[in-house]
Amino acid sequence: MRKEKEKKRKDKTWREMREIYVVTWNVHGMKDVDRMKDASESMRKKEVCIVVFTETHFDTHDCPEFDKIASKFGYKCFHVTRLMRRFDNGSGGVTIMVDERLKSRFMKESKMEDLIWVCVELENEKVFVGGVYLVPPSSTRTHKAKELVTEIGGDVARFCLEGQVILAGDWNCKVGQLESTARERVFARKSVSTCVDERGKRMIDLMNASDVVVLNGVQETSAQFTCKAARGEGIDDYLAVSCALVDRTSEMEYWDERERVNSRVTMWRLVAESK
Repeated sequence: MRKEKEKKRKDKTWREMREIYVVTWNVHGMKDVDRMKDASESMRKKEVCIVVFTETHFDTHDCPEFDKIASKFGYKCFHVTRLMRRFDNGSGGVTIMVDERLKSRFMKESKMEDLIWVCVELENEKVFVGGVYLVPPSSTRTHKAKELVTEIGGDVARFCLEGQVILAGDWNCKVGQLESTARERVFARKSVSTCVDERGKRMIDLMNASDVVVLNGVQETSAQFTCKAARGEGIDDYLAVSCALVDRTSEMEYWDERERVNSRVTMWRLVAESK
């Protein structure tokens, strides 16, 4: 029965995949083989096409292992790993996992860690998918995060000239109810949180400058908490898309992965462009 289902999935070409599910998920470490398998299997069961995993904690030895596991579930992976400092127990790392039925290729990774871009082709358009993890403002690496935010702004501006853009991941910032503006449209934001910080303002400004909309809270559903910690709940994980994609996206969905403490998954659906 499982083999029959797998065959049907592979026979379904990307041209028939009129709905593309996109997920961002801070996994808080995925070095364990069982976790790698669980994550890949979970995404396949939900027919997710593009996944941005953050804080994978992968090193160069973990990536090939995860590639083998993900390929069994029909995915192709792109990784950026972090050079570990002495006594590091693992942190950072971003992996973008793409359904193998979609044509995808590596575009670039940051020299400052934790930022990677791939191009996914959807028949009539190119979609540049960025995955990012920004350390908390309290981190000793925060000076690099500031530089990385500037790099993100430049990347978004560049890729918007070549196609559509999706930027997803753990930004570790607060945008509260700041508005997104794009192509003379104003996207009011509803949110369970009113907290705004310097990085949040900067990210919104950079996205607005390229007509890219942060989706959290600009549709019918208010932006929901995406993380839980000792200090309480917060919104750190975001999805942003080119203005042209906004009207083709579904409401954002959230669910908790109970096997991973403090892990909440954020997903939305993109309707493929009509021929």
